[in-house]
Amino acid sequence: IKMEKIDNLFITTKTTPISIIKSALNKITKNIIEKIENNELEQDIYFGDIYENSIQGYGLLIKKNNLMIEGKFNNIDNIINSNVNFDNICVKGIIKHGELCSGTVFSDNIKIIGTFNNGLPDKSIKYYNNGISYEGQCKNGIIEGIGLYKDINISYEGEWINNKFDGEGILITKDYTYNGTFYNGKKHGSGKILIDNNEYFIEYNNDVEINRLDYNEKKIEDLNEKINLLEITEQDNI
Repeated sequence: IKMEKIDNLFITTKTTPISIIKSALNKITKNIIEKIENNELEQDIYFGDIYENSIQGYGLLIKKNNLMIEGKFNNIDNIINSNVNFDNICVKGIIKHGELCSGTVFSDNIKIIGTFNNGLPDKSIKYYNNGISYEGQCKNGIIEGIGLYKDINISYEGEWINNKFDGEGILITKDYTYNGTFYNGKKHGSGKILIDNNEYFIEYNNDVEINRLDYNEKKIEDLNEKINLLEITEQDNI
């Protein structure tokens, strides 16, 4: 019996005729498309590069629920430069174990760039939506920390708690600039306010103004208080 040796098929230099490859691919893809259209996929399908018998390189992963993940696969659980579309949402970025870790999310007019945890923006983000922008810190989808917010009417840069101005910050409107303290989204406490190039010391209680002094008068008042305190201290030491 005379027979040509069959090389290892994974490393052989032999090639399959292009016409056979095209015919097989057409048949397989037609079958897969029909299953996708009828929602009949029974298992996940991968099209793409394989290196040393492992998924690695550019490819398409179609989950059996008809969700497609396109990107560069380091392995099935680590995908970079991904591109995923579902409903009205587009996701681009790094996916690990099925979770978006960092990247960009587009949804209608909303664009969010940053890091994510359990599907929510986390740590550092940039947010844009129809003239509204926020750049700064957040925690589990809630603005928390230091950040800059802008819309067509105001800008605010400072501290946030639970999606509200809270702490030290600067609020700029078309009528004034306030540099001071906030609580629960409202001006609360003391600060400086600039109105028509005039600077004042001002105090608020839940956005209600309770005191205003020309800032130079405030400086004089503070200086007098310090002098009085020093005099009292000196008298106590006599």
